[in-house]
Amino acid sequence: MSSTKKLVVIMRGAYVNCKDKWAQLAEKHNVELVPFEGTSSDEFYQLFAKKNVVAVGHTVPGAKRLKGYDMDRFRKSVDGLEVMAHMGAGYDTLPDPHVLKEMGIVASNAPNSVMEATANTALYLTIGAMRNFNALAAALRRGEWFGDVPLAIEPEGRTLGIIGLGGIGAVARDKMQSALSLGKVQYYNRRRAEPAVEKESEYVDFDTLLRTSDIIFLSIPLNNSTHHLLNAEAFAKMKDGVVIINTARGPVIDEQALVDALASGKVLSAGLDVYEHEPKVHTELVKNENVLLLPHSGTHCIDARTKMEAEVIENIDAYLSTGKVVSPISEHV
Repeated sequence: MSSTKKLVVIMRGAYVNCKDKWAQLAEKHNVELVPFEGTSSDEFYQLFAKKNVVAVGHTVPGAKRLKGYDMDRFRKSVDGLEVMAHMGAGYDTLPDPHVLKEMGIVASNAPNSVMEATANTALYLTIGAMRNFNALAAALRRGEWFGDVPLAIEPEGRTLGIIGLGGIGAVARDKMQSALSLGKVQYYNRRRAEPAVEKESEYVDFDTLLRTSDIIFLSIPLNNSTHHLLNAEAFAKMKDGVVIINTARGPVIDEQALVDALASGKVLSAGLDVYEHEPKVHTELVKNENVLLLPHSGTHCIDARTKMEAEVIENIDAYLSTGKVVSPISEHV
């Protein structure tokens, strides 16, 4: 490992499908690539000993291997680091964004590369949850033809409420409108979306969305303001028989409150790709055949992972070329 060259550390999962593009980055900027497969924080911070790590290609599997970040140690250990490019749209596994900003470390995510795959997952979960496909499949595997699974409902003519009409939310909205013959689409954001994103969707306040939506789809980042956004109080405001779809982050829903709402019938069914305590899933959700479950697999396909890896490279390349990333995280805009 050369002490004269700047280093780009690539965490587990980000050096798989685009090795040629990584090589082009290294040649263009005269940096050395350091694929990191370590399993401890000690190994990670040792890479910074010579203070020549300029960038980190950051991943969820890599961060989980480190068991997160002790921010006091992080502050003291990463002298020279300038940019962290996260491989994914949700970036809650990054070190504290506000601390990064204080330290002058730029952080990016990869929102563009996950849109199609995550939106397709949302479409699948919506159809499956509304049509009782999980319960029907379970009955069939038990040797029962339909069993006692009740008649389902169709999305046609229903009101879809989107919490978080950003990139993924907008792509999912377009797919659902095209495929499902929805009656109305409304959304809640902290700020009204631009007209090109909003299109024909109606901007409403949070309580209105809860009270009037037949399907509620969550597509928001996890932060202090969105943690347990859907809690017992929120579920109480919803229509009886509402359908909940979540491809965002598990902790935006109070999972126990969701379990209670399913048990009472307030929530008819749910389609979930994310969970509050991953990889653990609430036992009542596992047992409830009205809940369609996936193991956080919205981007579990070669196409999406290749795009995500390429977006990490694009952000690092842009930073090394211009001092700015293409897709900064919202706290750094």
